Amino acid sequence: MLAPFLPDFLRRVKDQGYKVKLDTNGYHPEALKQLVEQKLLDFVAMDIKNTPAKYAETCGMGLIDIGSVKASADIIRDSGLDYEFRTTVSMELFDEDSFTDIVSYFGNGKRYALQPVRQNLPTLSGKRFIPPTPDILELWAYSLEGHYDEVVLHGI
Repeated sequence: MLAPFLPDFLRRVKDQGYKVKLDTNGYHPEALKQLVEQKLLDFVAMDIKNTPAKYAETCGMGLIDIGSVKASADIIRDSGLDYEFRTTVSMELFDEDSFTDIVSYFGNGKRYALQPVRQNLPTLSGKRFIPPTPDILELWAYSLEGHYDEVVLHGI
C-alpha cells in the first residue's frame, strides 16, 4: 500500500459520519481488497487506461502488470459498492475497436465514464494529445452500452 496510514485515516473519517470515495488506478488490488473488506469505502472510481495491448503505452511505461488492474476491477465489481470505471480518451490512443477490447478483458459492470483528454495540456511524458470530437466520443460511448448499466460522458 502506498499510504499505510490510509485504513486508519479512512476509519476516522467514516466514524465522523462522512462518506468516502476512492479514486484509484487499480494497481494495488491487495490494498483495495483490504479497504473493501473493512467497509471503509462508499464509492470507488477506477481508471481503465486503455486496452490490454495499449495499457503500458498509454501509461507512458514500458511494462505494466495489467493483471493487477484486472484484479482490482473484479474486486470493485464484486464489492457491492457503487463505482465507476472511467477512461480518458484521445484520438491517438483509441479507435472504434478499443472499447470492445476493454469490455472483453475487464468485463461488464454498473457505470462507465468516458472523458476527453484536455486539449493542449502536456502529460507527464510531455506528450500532447488531441481529444475526440463530441460525435466520436458519443460513438465510443455507444459501444459500451449493453455492457454497462450506465454510460456517461464527462467534460463535454
